[in-house]
Amino acid sequence: MKKFLLYAAIVAIFAACNPDEGGKGGNSGNSGVSSAELSANSYAIDGKVSQFGSTVVLMLGDNISIVATPTAGVATAEAILECDEYLFASVNPLLLDKSFDLKSESSLFTFISTLSGAQLDAVAPDMTNEISAGTAKFTYENKILVVKADLTLISGTTLSLYARAEQQVVVNENTMSCGNTKKVVRSAFYMEEGGKTALYFGSGEVEYFEEFENVVWQTYIMVDNAFVDGVKHNVDASSIEAFGMVDLLNESNSVAIDADNLQGATGSYTISKTGDGAYSVEIAVMVNGLSYAVSFVGECVSVDLAPEVKSNYLLFDNKEYSISAATLTKGESVWSVEFVTSSGKNLLLTAPAKCFDGNTYGFSQSADLTLSYDGITYSKANGYSGSLTAEYDATNQSLTAEFSNYDNLQFSYAGSVTVVE
Repeated sequence: MKKFLLYAAIVAIFAACNPDEGGKGGNSGNSGVSSAELSANSYAIDGKVSQFGSTVVLMLGDNISIVATPTAGVATAEAILECDEYLFASVNPLLLDKSFDLKSESSLFTFISTLSGAQLDAVAPDMTNEISAGTAKFTYENKILVVKADLTLISGTTLSLYARAEQQVVVNENTMSCGNTKKVVRSAFYMEEGGKTALYFGSGEVEYFEEFENVVWQTYIMVDNAFVDGVKHNVDASSIEAFGMVDLLNESNSVAIDADNLQGATGSYTISKTGDGAYSVEIAVMVNGLSYAVSFVGECVSVDLAPEVKSNYLLFDNKEYSISAATLTKGESVWSVEFVTSSGKNLLLTAPAKCFDGNTYGFSQSADLTLSYDGITYSKANGYSGSLTAEYDATNQSLTAEFSNYDNLQFSYAGSVTVVE
């Protein structure tokens, strides 16, 4: 339960905080034993030094984190979070190797503590009411994460810590910037078409290009394939097809230039292809007095990749079966459809004729809306929930239907249907 509550709190913090803006350093004002005076894997509360018995590195998305407990011999992060006393500290990659002030920093960090005498529900950007001062520094080198922090709680209690753990993790070092603001690149896509290469970089993590338009920061560049050569090229009408940046929260940051309208842009770019869909990119462009930059090495996803659209399947008790055929029997006011499945047991759907209009209907809307499978009839009268979206096209004798009982049964079908009048 503790682990669940912690993860829920972290998710809420991630949603509430802006993870992409830098902050300032400062003086914590901490007294007593400071983190600089502590030995590895120790902490001090009001100057009294204690030891961390177990520490583990934990990755939460791009954010590198450490969990620590005074209890010895705890091997996993999950187990540490089940201990009565633990410390959790996490940081955005942009803050690695930087000393920062916990009261003023806007890039994402999180401190949570259940340590006896220095409990913190959550300290994060815009969530610093539990402390009056604090500084921290995270470093990760040679597989070792080191966290040093000095906090003064609002009660006046001081907490200093020096936590250290070793584990091989991948830190996202890809960045994009606009002016003085820098963000982590969390999504990257490529398109190769007509002798051109287009690359797209986003501040938000999305899996498919069709979702890219919803990312807060989007930077793109298009060049002739001949310029994807690992050589530094100046931005001019002969070397660039298009460049732009979209900021959904601040339109004044957005820009779009192309070979026919450079708008006085200056700068350079270097692009090399290192594998199938893999690129190394450095971009530094100035347009209308505002600087834009991208530094990226890694895999890009094809813009043509789309999520799989599954159809003609039955999912029952976590087992999937195919649906090979459907027969629609038209009654005077109630229609029924029998679906042939690979489980050897057919599905039987009954619904008022009006329910086959493409809209969604629930069990509560009609006693005639039922689904029968494996000896069970799912309906409102039998105490079940469920919803159906179905559409019959008489012109081409086709049927689409989707159903879920929000528990252990769902199906989807799209195809031809045999009709019995």
